[in-house]
This record gives sequence, structure tokens and C-alpha cells, in this order.
Amino acid sequence: MVDIPSQMTSKINELKKKGALIGMESAGTPLAILQEIASHTPKDVTVDIRELGYSADGVRMQGETTSFDAVNKLARSLQESPLFQTAQISDAKMSLDGRKVDFRINLAYPGKEASQ
Repeated sequence: MVDIPSQMTSKINELKKKGALIGMESAGTPLAILQEIASHTPKDVTVDIRELGYSADGVRMQGETTSFDAVNKLARSLQESPLFQTAQISDAKMSLDGRKVDFRINLAYPGKEASQ
């Protein structure tokens, strides 16, 4: 037997969460997403974010840091956030001057696939 009111309530709550993630409520605004990223960035990792894009499925961030190890630490730490299901490094390479590592990390919201 199917509990229709319970299913509808569940779907409404799911839509509210999705709306929050794309900026329809204050919990999912770009500023809140930046705050979540900042709070899950390890203290010993220096990151310069050049581009941050977000959608209903997740967040794509590009930037630079000091080493490949720093990129890995950042991705592991971001994956511990309750806001993100996965943190996938889609690109990491040494900058042309050899001093920094340019990276791109895709962060997927729970139940979503990270956008490329």
C-alpha cells in the first residue's frame, strides 16, 4: 500500500532542498557555498579560486594552489562537507611558471552527478 501524502511531503521537501542549493533560499546562496568551501579548506592549504560556477547539480571550481598534494587535501576535505556528496578532481597541472598547480574540482550535491 502506498502512502500518497507521505510521498508528496517527501517530494516537496526534496524540491525545497534543491531550491536552496540553487539560491532560492538563503542556505544555498553563492555566499553560503563559498562559506562552506572556506570552512572545509585545510588551514595549511593556500588556495586562489579563479572561477566558481554552480548549478542545481553541483559546483565547479577552478583555481591554483601550491602543490598536487594540496589539491588532494582540498578535495578530501571538501568531500567531508555535508553539502557535497563527492569532490572530484577533474584537472590538475603545473602552471607554466612551475610555481603553482592549476586545478579544477567538481563538487556534486547529494544524489547528483558532478557536472564537468
